[in-house]
Amino acid sequence: GGSATGLGSFLRRTARSILDMPWQVVQIAETSHPGLYKLWAVIGNDLHCMKLNIPRVFYVNQKVPKQEEGVAFKKVNRMLPRSNMVYFLYEYSVPEEMYQKHINEINADLSAPDIEGVYETQVPLLFRALVQLGCVCMVNKHIVRDLAGRETDSFDLEHLEMRSLAQFSYLEPGSIRHMYLYHHNQGQKALFGLFIPSQRKASIFILDTVRSNQMPNLSNLYTAERTALLEKTTEELLPPEKHTFEVRAENDIKAISRAVQRILLNYKEERRGPTLIAVQ
Repeated sequence: GGSATGLGSFLRRTARSILDMPWQVVQIAETSHPGLYKLWAVIGNDLHCMKLNIPRVFYVNQKVPKQEEGVAFKKVNRMLPRSNMVYFLYEYSVPEEMYQKHINEINADLSAPDIEGVYETQVPLLFRALVQLGCVCMVNKHIVRDLAGRETDSFDLEHLEMRSLAQFSYLEPGSIRHMYLYHHNQGQKALFGLFIPSQRKASIFILDTVRSNQMPNLSNLYTAERTALLEKTTEELLPPEKHTFEVRAENDIKAISRAVQRILLNYKEERRGPTLIAVQ
Protein backbone atom coordinates (compact mmCIF):
# COMPACT_ATOMS: atom_id res chain seq x y z
CA GLY A 1 0.00 0.00 0.00
CA GLY A 2 0.93 3.64 0.28
CA SER A 3 1.54 6.37 -2.24
CA ALA A 4 3.19 5.41 -5.56
CA THR A 5 5.27 8.59 -5.48
CA GLY A 6 7.45 10.38 -2.99
CA LEU A 7 10.33 9.40 -0.74
CA GLY A 8 8.65 6.31 0.71
CA SER A 9 8.06 4.82 -2.74
CA PHE A 10 11.66 5.58 -3.77
CA LEU A 11 13.03 3.82 -0.68
CA ARG A 12 10.81 0.77 -1.28
CA ARG A 13 11.95 0.52 -4.92
CA THR A 14 15.57 0.84 -3.82
CA ALA A 15 15.13 -1.90 -1.21
CA ARG A 16 13.47 -4.21 -3.77
CA SER A 17 16.25 -3.65 -6.32
CA ILE A 18 18.89 -4.53 -3.69
CA LEU A 19 17.04 -7.76 -2.82
CA ASP A 20 16.05 -8.79 -6.37
CA MET A 21 18.79 -7.60 -8.74
CA PRO A 22 22.38 -8.82 -9.29
CA TRP A 23 25.19 -7.03 -7.46
CA GLN A 24 28.20 -6.16 -9.62
CA VAL A 25 30.89 -6.04 -6.93
CA VAL A 26 33.36 -3.18 -7.33
CA GLN A 27 35.23 -3.38 -4.01
CA ILE A 28 35.20 -5.12 -0.63
CA ALA A 29 37.11 -3.06 1.92
CA GLU A 30 38.05 -3.59 5.57
CA THR A 31 36.72 -1.36 8.34
CA SER A 32 38.08 -0.78 11.83
CA HIS A 33 35.58 -3.31 13.24
CA PRO A 34 36.69 -6.99 13.09
CA GLY A 35 34.68 -8.97 10.54
CA LEU A 36 32.80 -5.93 9.20
CA TYR A 37 33.55 -4.92 5.61
CA LYS A 38 32.25 -2.30 3.18
CA LEU A 39 30.98 -3.79 -0.05
CA TRP A 40 30.60 -1.39 -2.99
CA ALA A 41 28.40 -2.74 -5.80
CA VAL A 42 26.60 -1.47 -8.88
CA ILE A 43 22.96 -2.57 -8.56
CA GLY A 44 20.80 -1.55 -11.49
CA ASN A 45 21.99 1.95 -12.39
CA ASP A 46 23.19 2.95 -8.93
CA LEU A 47 26.31 2.48 -6.82
CA HIS A 48 25.52 1.16 -3.33
CA CYS A 49 27.66 0.77 -0.21
CA MET A 50 26.66 -2.22 1.96
CA LYS A 51 27.86 -3.50 5.31
CA LEU A 52 29.07 -7.08 4.95
CA ASN A 53 29.64 -9.32 7.97
CA ILE A 54 32.20 -12.05 7.24
CA PRO A 55 32.53 -14.79 9.90
CA ARG A 56 35.65 -16.78 10.77
CA VAL A 57 35.07 -20.24 9.24
CA PHE A 58 37.29 -23.23 10.06
CA TYR A 59 37.07 -27.02 10.16
CA VAL A 60 37.78 -29.44 13.00
CA ASN A 61 38.39 -33.15 12.32
CA GLN A 62 37.89 -35.14 15.52
CA LYS A 63 38.07 -38.86 16.22
CA VAL A 64 34.86 -39.06 18.26
CA PRO A 65 31.51 -37.49 17.29
CA LYS A 66 29.95 -34.61 19.15
CA GLN A 67 26.90 -35.53 21.16
CA GLU A 68 24.69 -32.86 19.60
CA GLU A 69 24.67 -30.13 16.96
CA GLY A 70 25.64 -26.64 18.17
CA VAL A 71 24.84 -23.10 17.12
CA ALA A 72 28.39 -22.38 15.94
CA PHE A 73 29.16 -25.69 14.18
CA LYS A 74 27.65 -28.37 11.94
CA LYS A 75 28.80 -31.75 10.62
CA VAL A 76 30.01 -31.62 7.00
CA ASN A 77 31.68 -33.78 4.35
CA ARG A 78 34.89 -32.44 2.80
CA MET A 79 38.11 -33.75 1.29
CA LEU A 80 41.01 -32.87 3.58
CA PRO A 81 44.48 -31.72 2.46
CA ARG A 82 47.05 -34.45 1.68
CA SER A 83 44.20 -37.02 1.67
CA ASN A 84 44.04 -37.05 5.48
CA MET A 85 41.42 -39.40 6.84
CA VAL A 86 38.09 -37.81 7.68
CA TYR A 87 36.74 -38.97 11.04
CA PHE A 88 34.01 -36.60 12.21
CA LEU A 89 34.43 -33.26 10.47
CA TYR A 90 32.73 -30.13 11.78
CA GLU A 91 32.50 -26.68 10.20
CA TYR A 92 32.63 -23.79 12.67
CA SER A 93 31.32 -20.32 11.81
CA VAL A 94 32.11 -17.72 14.47
CA PRO A 95 31.82 -13.91 14.41
CA GLU A 96 35.33 -12.53 13.89
CA GLU A 97 35.11 -10.23 16.92
CA MET A 98 34.24 -13.19 19.17
CA TYR A 99 36.98 -15.30 17.56
CA GLN A 100 39.65 -12.69 18.26
CA LYS A 101 38.43 -12.13 21.82
CA HIS A 102 38.47 -15.84 22.73
CA ILE A 103 41.34 -17.06 20.53
CA ASN A 104 43.31 -18.53 23.48
CA GLU A 105 40.36 -20.56 24.81
CA ILE A 106 39.52 -21.76 21.28
CA ASN A 107 43.11 -22.89 20.68
CA ALA A 108 43.16 -24.70 24.03
CA ASP A 109 39.94 -26.57 23.14
CA LEU A 110 41.28 -27.47 19.69
CA SER A 111 44.47 -29.00 21.09
CA ALA A 112 42.58 -31.85 22.81
CA PRO A 113 43.96 -35.38 22.13
CA ASP A 114 40.82 -36.55 20.25
CA ILE A 115 41.26 -33.86 17.55
CA GLU A 116 43.10 -35.01 14.42
CA GLY A 117 43.48 -31.56 12.88
CA VAL A 118 42.14 -28.03 12.47
CA TYR A 119 41.89 -26.49 9.00
CA GLU A 120 41.51 -23.05 7.39
CA THR A 121 41.95 -20.90 10.50
CA GLN A 122 44.49 -18.78 8.56
CA VAL A 123 42.27 -18.06 5.54
CA PRO A 124 41.86 -14.24 5.30
CA LEU A 125 38.23 -13.12 5.58
CA LEU A 126 38.50 -11.04 2.41
CA PHE A 127 39.76 -14.07 0.45
CA ARG A 128 36.84 -16.15 1.73
CA ALA A 129 34.39 -13.47 0.59
CA LEU A 130 35.98 -13.23 -2.87
CA VAL A 131 35.89 -17.01 -3.33
CA GLN A 132 32.27 -17.25 -2.19
CA LEU A 133 30.87 -14.20 -4.03
CA GLY A 134 33.01 -13.79 -7.15
CA CYS A 135 32.37 -10.52 -8.98
CA VAL A 136 28.57 -10.90 -9.37
CA CYS A 137 26.26 -12.08 -6.60
CA MET A 138 22.63 -11.90 -5.47
CA VAL A 139 20.73 -12.07 -2.22
CA ASN A 140 19.71 -15.66 -1.47
CA LYS A 141 16.08 -16.12 -2.56
CA HIS A 142 15.29 -18.21 0.53
CA ILE A 143 16.00 -15.33 2.89
CA VAL A 144 14.58 -12.43 0.86
CA ARG A 145 11.27 -12.81 2.70
CA ASP A 146 13.06 -12.76 6.06
CA LEU A 147 14.97 -9.60 5.09
CA ALA A 148 11.89 -7.74 3.81
CA GLY A 149 10.94 -4.88 6.11
CA ARG A 150 14.35 -4.56 7.79
CA GLU A 151 17.31 -2.38 6.84
CA THR A 152 18.76 -3.42 3.50
CA ASP A 153 22.25 -2.00 3.90
CA SER A 154 23.65 -4.77 6.13
CA PHE A 155 24.13 -8.40 5.10
CA ASP A 156 25.87 -11.53 6.34
CA LEU A 157 28.10 -13.43 3.91
CA GLU A 158 25.69 -16.37 3.98
CA HIS A 159 22.89 -14.09 2.70
CA LEU A 160 24.65 -13.74 -0.69
CA GLU A 161 25.29 -16.21 -3.52
CA MET A 162 27.66 -16.10 -6.48
CA ARG A 163 26.18 -15.71 -9.96
CA SER A 164 27.79 -16.78 -13.22
CA LEU A 165 28.93 -14.34 -15.91
CA ALA A 166 26.94 -16.55 -18.28
CA GLN A 167 23.81 -15.28 -16.46
CA PHE A 168 24.70 -11.62 -15.90
CA SER A 169 27.13 -9.11 -17.35
CA TYR A 170 29.80 -7.43 -15.22
CA LEU A 171 30.56 -3.69 -15.42
CA GLU A 172 29.88 -3.20 -19.13
CA PRO A 173 31.80 -0.29 -20.73
CA GLY A 174 30.20 2.98 -19.67
CA SER A 175 28.49 1.55 -16.58
CA ILE A 176 30.89 3.45 -14.27
CA ARG A 177 32.18 6.98 -14.79
CA HIS A 178 35.61 8.05 -13.64
CA MET A 179 37.09 11.11 -12.00
CA TYR A 180 40.76 11.79 -11.31
CA LEU A 181 42.19 13.64 -8.30
CA TYR A 182 45.88 14.57 -8.51
CA HIS A 183 47.89 15.99 -5.60
CA HIS A 184 51.55 17.01 -5.46
CA ASN A 185 53.31 19.04 -2.79
CA GLN A 186 56.82 20.37 -2.34
CA GLY A 187 57.65 22.34 0.79
CA GLN A 188 55.05 25.07 1.30
CA LYS A 189 53.66 24.71 -2.24
CA ALA A 190 51.10 22.23 -3.53
CA LEU A 191 49.14 21.47 -6.67
CA PHE A 192 45.70 19.85 -6.86
CA GLY A 193 43.89 18.79 -10.02
CA LEU A 194 40.33 17.44 -10.16
CA PHE A 195 39.45 16.08 -13.61
CA ILE A 196 35.93 15.12 -14.71
CA PRO A 197 36.33 13.48 -18.16
CA SER A 198 32.58 13.01 -18.74
CA GLN A 199 32.17 16.81 -18.52
CA ARG A 200 35.50 17.51 -20.25
CA LYS A 201 36.59 19.91 -17.55
CA ALA A 202 39.21 20.13 -14.84
CA SER A 203 39.76 22.37 -11.83
CA ILE A 204 43.37 23.14 -10.92
CA PHE A 205 44.24 24.60 -7.50
CA ILE A 206 47.65 26.05 -6.61
CA LEU A 207 48.63 26.42 -2.96
CA ASP A 208 51.32 29.05 -2.49
CA THR A 209 52.16 31.81 -0.06
CA VAL A 210 51.60 34.27 -2.94
CA ARG A 211 48.26 34.02 -4.72
CA SER A 212 49.51 34.27 -8.29
CA ASN A 213 48.68 32.08 -11.29
CA GLN A 214 51.89 31.25 -13.14
CA MET A 215 50.52 28.18 -14.92
CA PRO A 216 51.06 27.78 -18.70
CA ASN A 217 48.09 27.49 -21.08
CA LEU A 218 46.76 24.11 -19.89
CA SER A 219 44.41 23.60 -22.86
CA ASN A 220 47.36 23.73 -25.26
CA LEU A 221 49.51 21.60 -22.95
CA TYR A 222 46.75 18.98 -22.65
CA THR A 223 46.20 18.82 -26.42
CA ALA A 224 49.95 18.43 -27.06
CA GLU A 225 50.33 15.65 -24.48
CA ARG A 226 47.24 13.81 -25.75
CA THR A 227 48.39 14.02 -29.38
CA ALA A 228 51.79 12.62 -28.41
CA LEU A 229 50.20 9.71 -26.56
CA LEU A 230 47.92 8.91 -29.50
CA GLU A 231 51.00 7.79 -31.42
CA LYS A 232 51.73 5.16 -28.71
CA THR A 233 48.26 3.92 -27.77
CA THR A 234 44.59 3.89 -28.85
CA GLU A 235 41.83 6.47 -28.49
CA GLU A 236 39.84 4.26 -26.07
CA LEU A 237 42.60 4.40 -23.43
CA LEU A 238 42.76 8.19 -23.37
CA PRO A 239 40.41 10.78 -21.84
CA PRO A 240 38.37 12.86 -24.31
CA GLU A 241 39.98 15.80 -26.09
CA LYS A 242 39.36 19.54 -25.54
CA HIS A 243 39.11 19.89 -21.78
CA THR A 244 38.20 23.20 -20.15
CA PHE A 245 40.58 24.19 -17.36
CA GLU A 246 39.74 26.43 -14.41
CA VAL A 247 42.85 27.53 -12.48
CA ARG A 248 42.78 29.08 -8.99
CA ALA A 249 45.64 30.13 -6.72
CA GLU A 250 45.10 30.13 -2.95
CA ASN A 251 47.26 30.64 0.12
CA ASP A 252 44.93 28.63 2.39
CA ILE A 253 44.59 24.84 2.14
CA LYS A 254 41.12 25.01 3.75
CA ALA A 255 39.84 27.19 0.89
CA ILE A 256 41.03 24.57 -1.63
CA SER A 257 39.47 21.77 0.41
CA ARG A 258 36.11 23.58 0.49
CA ALA A 259 36.26 24.22 -3.27
CA VAL A 260 36.96 20.56 -4.06
CA GLN A 261 34.14 19.46 -1.75
CA ARG A 262 31.72 21.84 -3.50
CA ILE A 263 32.62 20.40 -6.92
CA LEU A 264 32.12 16.81 -5.68
CA LEU A 265 28.84 17.72 -3.95
CA ASN A 266 27.47 19.39 -7.09
CA TYR A 267 28.48 16.34 -9.14
CA LYS A 268 26.71 14.03 -6.69
CA GLU A 269 23.53 16.14 -6.63
CA GLU A 270 23.37 16.04 -10.43
CA ARG A 271 23.02 12.21 -10.10
CA ARG A 272 25.36 11.36 -12.96
CA GLY A 273 25.48 7.67 -12.03
CA PRO A 274 28.06 5.34 -10.46
CA THR A 275 31.47 7.03 -10.34
CA LEU A 276 34.96 6.00 -9.21
CA ILE A 277 37.61 8.51 -8.16
CA ALA A 278 41.22 7.61 -8.99
CA VAL A 279 43.60 9.32 -6.56
CA GLN A 280 47.29 9.94 -7.25
